[in-house]
Order: sequence, then structure tokens, then C-alpha cells
Amino acid sequence: MQIDSIVLYSKLGDRRQIDFRSGSLNVITGSSLKGKSTLIPIIRYLLGSGSPHTPTGVIRRSVSWFGLSAHVGDTQFYIARPAPPAGTETSQAMLLINPAGIPEYDELSVNATSDGIRAYLGNLMGIEDNANIPNEGQTRRALSATFVHSLYYCFQGQGEIANPDILFHRQNRDFQKQTIKDTLPYFIGAQGSAELRAREELRQLRRQLKIMQQRLAQYEIIQESGLANMQSLISQARSYGMLAEGSTPMTTDAATAALSEVLDAKWDLTAPPLNTSEYERLLEEASRLRDEIAQKDQQIRRLDEYAEVRKSYAVELDHQRSRLSSLHLLPDLKSEAQQCPVCAQSLNPSDTSVLDEVQHSLGEIDMRLRNVDREAPRVAEKRGELRASVEESRAEYRSTVRAIDELAELQRLEGLRSREIEMRSFIAGRITQFLEQAGAGEDDDLEGLRSSCESLQRRTDRLAQRVDGDAVRSRTDSLLRVVSRRMGEFAAQLGLEHASSGVRIDSGRLTIVVVEPSGPAYMDELEIGSGMNWVGYHLCAYLALQEYFIENKRPVPTFIVFDQPTQVFFPEDPRHIGEVDDLESDDRARAMSLFRLIAEVVASLDGALQVIVLDHAEFEDDWFQDAVVERWRGKDALIPPSWVEKFGDEETSDDVIEW
Repeated sequence: MQIDSIVLYSKLGDRRQIDFRSGSLNVITGSSLKGKSTLIPIIRYLLGSGSPHTPTGVIRRSVSWFGLSAHVGDTQFYIARPAPPAGTETSQAMLLINPAGIPEYDELSVNATSDGIRAYLGNLMGIEDNANIPNEGQTRRALSATFVHSLYYCFQGQGEIANPDILFHRQNRDFQKQTIKDTLPYFIGAQGSAELRAREELRQLRRQLKIMQQRLAQYEIIQESGLANMQSLISQARSYGMLAEGSTPMTTDAATAALSEVLDAKWDLTAPPLNTSEYERLLEEASRLRDEIAQKDQQIRRLDEYAEVRKSYAVELDHQRSRLSSLHLLPDLKSEAQQCPVCAQSLNPSDTSVLDEVQHSLGEIDMRLRNVDREAPRVAEKRGELRASVEESRAEYRSTVRAIDELAELQRLEGLRSREIEMRSFIAGRITQFLEQAGAGEDDDLEGLRSSCESLQRRTDRLAQRVDGDAVRSRTDSLLRVVSRRMGEFAAQLGLEHASSGVRIDSGRLTIVVVEPSGPAYMDELEIGSGMNWVGYHLCAYLALQEYFIENKRPVPTFIVFDQPTQVFFPEDPRHIGEVDDLESDDRARAMSLFRLIAEVVASLDGALQVIVLDHAEFEDDWFQDAVVERWRGKDALIPPSWVEKFGDEETSDDVIEW
């Protein structure tokens, strides 16, 4: 995979296009604050990351879409993605395969996702099914190498290329170091689909071996203690009535005959189903009768309470009647009305209202007493009926409870019967299994099984060594030694220190290590010093890796983007424009040697490798001038001056781009 063009679309529909040459060295040279270092995150975004991570400034204000034209072999494709708002991510994308050309702004539309882009590119690159499975005892999950992981070997950012603490792109990000270590074996060819197939074969072999070893162990136990096991089974069969009582067989043949007799008896091993419907009906009936008895008892209590109240009422009425009746002892007021017999006052013979009222009250009381006397028999009759009904219900309840108890006992017996049948079935199954194993466990079969187990164990051990994590790591280190030898040759061309001392890439620490008589010296421990060595070994490692990937047809994009490899030769003041004429002759020669090495490696690979260098430096040599694709000096930059005028503001108009 190589890059043909990077395209920026403004919010007004204008297009900015940067073209690159395939299989060549491409240099974008220019001053600081021109947008060179933004190209790497933009390319990563177009290849499937969540955000372009553009800096605050005119890029965010002016760009609405990013585009990338690239190819893998004869397949051309164009990826475009909208610029997300600051601080956000998006999965929206557009993918065109073999397009007629670069689309215009009004032709842009979302038809894919970032996940789809990554999956498409992985398939296009030929990334096979793979997985790095940690050794037993390690807690991290298995990890499959994907297209995203192949980009570790395609970029060296400004903060990475001269950083002795890291060797690979994004190595210092969260979890990235372990991810590089887990996926490098696949990309370098130490692990691939063949290893996955081998792992699956190993899993099947181990499963077969486990089953075979279990059978062997069972047969050996049968052979060693077969008679004792048979005698135990005979005792169990007798305890459940499956075999008549008798003496214990003392030979294998007699025991086998007894066990065969158990199986030949054709026992009914099907437990009868328990009928619970009648039991449940009786429980419901008992509950109904209890409720009915309780209701009738409550009615009787109410009648008793009523009778008690009626009795008290009758006593009170009788008491009132007695007091009023005593008035009959007085003279007839109608005939002897001259004087009151009680108070001796004179009376009016014609005034009989009091006597009439007394006579009326006495009549009312007599009537009420007669009513009370009439109700008493009816209450007594109703109470008797209720009492008889209660006795009938109680008798019915007692009968129901007896039926429930009888059914419960029957169910208990049926449960015991079912348990007995289950145990008979279990014992019959054990006898069947034992006799089958005993028949298969003859001496000849046992020896054959032992031989098969040993053969399968040898196959399993050989395959386990092949897919073992330590074996994969050993193959990775072996292949990295090939890369390291080539890296050492490149380092010697640059005149780097320790180039002839067995310098190599350490796959465990992901750094450069030099083997000295006094012991190893690591770049990430600053035991390999100077900025030229740090930059030089980063370049040499990446060039050697890409050469190896190309020659061995590994699924890694065949481009590298180096951001500012000559930074170690220029002052740290960002306002310095980085003119090579300002450098001392030695530094100028070293800076030139970096570009010359890149150009020579690219040329030696005959178009298979594309290198894009973003740098301040520019040399007058013809081969360098031929490699320059853009110069960003003065007003020229990633963002055209016309866009700056349209989308800039007063605070940033003096700076072409805020970086």
C-alpha cells in the first residue's frame, strides 16, 4: 500500500491536493508552523482512527473533509472522512474503489464506517486470521493482529524519531507496547494462519489424549481390582432385590455370570407416575370444610349472643310491667275521683289522662313480652339446625383428613418405590458399563491403548513446542536477527556508534541493544548516546524492517512517513527556519547522509517502498531536489493562503497556521 494524494476540502468547497510519487522518496520541506507534523495524524485518521487530532487554529476553522488516494497493487481506492468537531470522534467515512479520479466537494457522502475501512484495508493487504495467545498463567487476552497494528511500522512522528525511550510509533501510549510485542510475531512471519491451524490441531489432540488416558486409567483399575468391584456390584444388586441371596462369588467368571444374570432378568426400570390430582382435590375440600365450620360456629355464637340480649330485654320488660301492674291496687279513679289516694289532693273526676297513659304503657309491655316469647322457639330451632350442620361438616372434615393421610402414606410408598426403581436402574447401568469396560480391557486391548496414548502424547508434545509462546518468541528473535544485521549495515553507512558491535532490535524491551564485552547496552537506558545515534537507529530500524516486510511479502503497508529526522542538528528555537547553510559542515554531512540512505534504500527496492519525509532541511543536490514534492516557506503551507484569508482572524493573521 502506497499513498498517491492527500486532499483537504474547505468549508466553502475548495480543494487542496498534495500529490506523492509511488516507490520513491518524497520530501515536503519547509519552515516551522506550516502544518508538516499534522500530516501523520491526518493520514492515520483517513486509515481508520477516530479523530485527526488537528491543532487549534486555521485547520479546524477551514477544513470540512479530509481525503486520501492510495493503492494496493492494481487496486486504487479513495477514502474521505468529515472533520469532526474539536474534542470529538466520528466513525463516518466514504470509500470509493477504483474511482475515476479525486471526487469534488459536492460528490462527498458517507457510505462507510471507520470499522469498515479498517476491515477492507486488512483484507486488501492480505492479513490472515491470527492470534497471539499468552502462555498459561498470564491474564491478558489473546490478541489478533489487524491492519491498525501494521501502522506501527509506517510512521515516525516528530516526538518519536529522536526519542531514545521508544523505538516504534505510539509505543509510549497506553497498552501499546504490549500490543506491539503481541502482534510483531505475526507481521514478521513468526506466527500466522499455520500456527492457528496448529493450535486448533493441538486442542483436538489434547482432547483425544485426555479421553484416551481416562479410558486407560479405567481399564487399569478394572484389571487391578476387577473382582472386588464385581463383588461390590453384586452386593448392591442383592440389597435391592435384583439378585437372589447366596454366597459371594470368589472368581471372575462366577462374578461375571452373576452380574449377567442381573441384566438378563429384564427388570421393569420405569417408575410409575404419582397421581397427585386426588390428593390436591382433598386438600382443597378440607380447606373448604374448615372455612364452612368456622362460618357456622360464628353464626351459632351470634344466635347465642342474640338469645342473651333477648333474655335481658324480657327481664327488663317484666320488671316494668310489675311496677305498672301495681297501680291496679288503687281505687277506680273514674268512680272515686274526689281525692287522690296518694297525695290526698282534690281531683277532677273528668281528668283520666294519667290513668289512660298507664294503661296504654302496660298494654305495650304485655305485647312486647308476648313477641319475645314467640321468638325464643325460633332462635332455639335455628341454633339446633346450625349445630347439627356443624357436626355433619366436622364428620365430613374428619373423613377428608383421614383420606388425605392415607393418600400421603400412599405417595410416600410410591416415592420409595420410585427410589428403588431408580437405584435398580443406576445399578444396572453400572453393571453394564463395568462389563463393557471389562470386555474391552483385555490384556491385548490394554497394551494397544497404552501404545496409542504414548504415540498421541509424542505428537501433542511436538505440536505444543511448535506453538508454545516461548517457541514463537524464539522464532521472532531469530527473524529479527536478520533484520538487525541489515540495520547494522545501514548504521555503518551512517557512521553510527556501535554499528559493528552486534547491534540489534530487542523484541522484549522494544529498543536498540548493543552487545558489548562488558554486557548489553540499551538505547532506552541512554547507554547509546547522541541525537545522531538516536535518529539514525530509528531510521535504520524502520528501513530494515520495511525491506524485510517487502522481500518476505508480509502484510504491512509499504510506506514510511518520517517527521523531521534532522531536528537534532537544528536549534530548539521553533522560530528557526532550519536552513542547512546554518549548520556546521559535519552536521550538514550527517543530515545529508540520512536522506541519502533513505534514497538508496528506496532505489534498491525498485519501487516497492515509498518514503515521505517532512523536514526543515533542503539540499541543493539534484537527487534531493528531484525528491521534493512541496516547499512550505513564506505563505505556502498545508493550508493555502486564500483559506487563511477566508477563515483566519485578526489574532492569527500574522501566523499562517497555529501549530
